[in-house]
Amino acid sequence: KWLFESTNKINWKDYKISLLLGGEGFTSSFRDYMYEKYINQGIIISAYGTSDLGIPCASETSASLEIIKNVEKNEELKKALFLKDSQTPMLFQYNPTSYHIYSNKDNELIFTMLNLDANQPLVKYNIHDLGGVISYNQMKEILQKGNINISMPFKFPFLYVYGRSTGEVKICGMLIYPDNIKDVIYKNREIADKVTGVFKMYTIEKLKSQFCIDMELKKGLKSTNFLRKRMETLLEESL
Repeated sequence: KWLFESTNKINWKDYKISLLLGGEGFTSSFRDYMYEKYINQGIIISAYGTSDLGIPCASETSASLEIIKNVEKNEELKKALFLKDSQTPMLFQYNPTSYHIYSNKDNELIFTMLNLDANQPLVKYNIHDLGGVISYNQMKEILQKGNINISMPFKFPFLYVYGRSTGEVKICGMLIYPDNIKDVIYKNREIADKVTGVFKMYTIEKLKSQFCIDMELKKGLKSTNFLRKRMETLLEESL
């Protein structure tokens, strides 16, 4: 947060800045927003892993990024590849000689480390992240069926990750995920330029149909009726 509060003093696009991100998933709209506002010469890449599994356990590649771009404009491709129609996961590739990964009946990712020299080799390790694995050949076949031509130089399997299964909110029979809100924020500069990206979503216990979102404003900004109503309108239109 402190870094971007200095944006009025420093023109970040004058510098070659690359971001290696991890710890939490983000949407393509966030990536586009960061490129538009801060990054001119560098790249943004996300890695997936934990302190005990290793960082990175998996990484975004040029192929995985290109596939996600196609997924976001092709609902049939999304259905062919992933579990959920309403949410686009993060997509990575990983080295199958380092990790054996599969998903259980609850679609939780299970990891086994194949490095025998690891200080703490983990077997059937479950951190309750939702997702799945698509082999290189499966991915190639699905893309070919959809007449989608994407270069895949690394012949490694793909790992898709939704994150933890506890973040969604159910409203009127529909599930709303944190990434749905993140997508709205960073597709609308009116919102993105005013908030830090930290938010909480919930339903009011006595009014199950009332869906609420609390957003943290950037330093120096105060909530006003106009700003609140404008954000409500943009969220309602997008959701």
